[in-house]
Amino acid sequence: MNGRSKIEKNNSYIFEGGKLVNDDVYSEERTSNNVNLGAGISLGVIAGNHEFSMNSMLLRQTLAENNIKTGIGGDQDQESVGYKLGWYERQFLFQQFTGDHYLPEVFDTEVKWQVSVSEASLDAPDERTYTYERDPEEDGLYELTWSQTGRLYNTLTDNNTDFSVDLSSLMFANDALEARLKYGFSSFSRERNADGTRVGYKGNGRSASDYAGIYLDGSDIDYIIDDSSSNGESETLDKSAQSDDYDASWDLTSYYLSTDLNMAEYFNLLVGARAESSEMLVNTFDIGDSTNPVQAVVEDDDVFPSISATVHVHEEVQLRAAYYQTKNRPDFRELANAQYVDPDSGDIFRGNPGLVSAEIDNMDLRAEWYFSDNESISLAYFTKDFTNPIEKTLLTGGDVFSFENGSHGEVSGFELDFHKEIDFDNYSTFLSGNLALIDSEVEIEVDTVVKTQAMQGQADQLANLQLGFDYLEMGLEATFVINYQGESLDSVAPGVLPNVMNEPRTEMNFNIKKEILDDSALRLKLKNITDEKVQLTQGGKNYRSYHKGIEVSLGYSMNF
Repeated sequence: MNGRSKIEKNNSYIFEGGKLVNDDVYSEERTSNNVNLGAGISLGVIAGNHEFSMNSMLLRQTLAENNIKTGIGGDQDQESVGYKLGWYERQFLFQQFTGDHYLPEVFDTEVKWQVSVSEASLDAPDERTYTYERDPEEDGLYELTWSQTGRLYNTLTDNNTDFSVDLSSLMFANDALEARLKYGFSSFSRERNADGTRVGYKGNGRSASDYAGIYLDGSDIDYIIDDSSSNGESETLDKSAQSDDYDASWDLTSYYLSTDLNMAEYFNLLVGARAESSEMLVNTFDIGDSTNPVQAVVEDDDVFPSISATVHVHEEVQLRAAYYQTKNRPDFRELANAQYVDPDSGDIFRGNPGLVSAEIDNMDLRAEWYFSDNESISLAYFTKDFTNPIEKTLLTGGDVFSFENGSHGEVSGFELDFHKEIDFDNYSTFLSGNLALIDSEVEIEVDTVVKTQAMQGQADQLANLQLGFDYLEMGLEATFVINYQGESLDSVAPGVLPNVMNEPRTEMNFNIKKEILDDSALRLKLKNITDEKVQLTQGGKNYRSYHKGIEVSLGYSMNF
């Protein structure tokens, strides 16, 4: 169970007179209380060369969230106070069966299979929104705005079925060469059903003027609704749209075949290909025309080649190279022609049924030096070439996000990893880290304007440093972690407006574990210790800023 409160400062801008001008200015306080519950069980059987297991899991999350948004904005630059009250229940059920078999008499074959079924659900039984606007002619008086008063009821259910089998057979072996054939099959199916119901209110005028200022005296929204309804001054409306509901399905079938050649432990070559057949369907309606059905269809039939090689230059040094193709498919919400609210950011998103999958060509080169069993340093160069990359965009008006395909994109960079340990008589320490310097570029057309910028969500620098301490006699383990993320593009803005950027940020975490008895331990986690501000900017000016807050968690574990 945890609670969090954060205050955001939000700005939106328009381009006027050749410069960026403030349009809306809001401050939003978001308070949430979160309760998590989880349970799981695993059972296994070993019979000679055969292993079977069963894994069951249940996860539940209940979230209560209250938002208060104050500021100046809208078409009339009206001063307002907006409220949003939400209760969200999420559940995930998972059941899996696995098998691992060794058949030495059949080409020394290893067989691994798994079948799993799961259900994920969301229930938002009564999300309430209402806004009071300040009457410019009556100083200090606020009036409830009927058009911004409503209730939303949402449900979403995902049902998933997954099956896969992986095999490895020995084709040839002698003192100089070993060749194994790796092959397999997988099938995945997901079905989603999302339903939304909207309730609105209509009054005698634009606002509940007869109740101006009442809420400041302590009365709540229920009093105004109930009293105005009983007096015939307001009525309840069904404002549901066909686009609030959608159903979707995704079926993916794949096969793979590869040859793994191991030459006298000095050289390894893996060559193969993966064939995939995917069909994704999302059915909803036009947001502006409830009689017009909209179906998003993403069909892919591909063969993805891959090749990788490892050269053992020395007992401690090896060089790796790899080339492979992959595909990034849009998800249901990115495709659905419907609006939804992101639960983490509170932003409004609208899907784009015209999206297509992004094709990616990947190449990696890596040099690794293992100077002990647990110590190493590596340097890598990587490059990714994208066709039709999927980018997050900001729609005209500045408060709704969507997604668009760019024409092409590239990502390349260098990555350095290291891990060093120092052992003493009674304790040991370790220092590990990672540094990535990344360059990215995407070309995308938004509102007839072609823009070239960094890839959305890809930071130009990423760094991680961990310092650990293990006191074996006391059963004490402690780790201090520093994470740094450089500047990244948050969303592509429309027209000539500058893009929204994530500013660089550092986060520090601390974890400590103390064994109490032989089979139990106490854990303390401190996350985001310095609570550095999260800031998004547009044209160098604040777009959104807030503090995430410091997270503290205490846990106890016992092994039976």
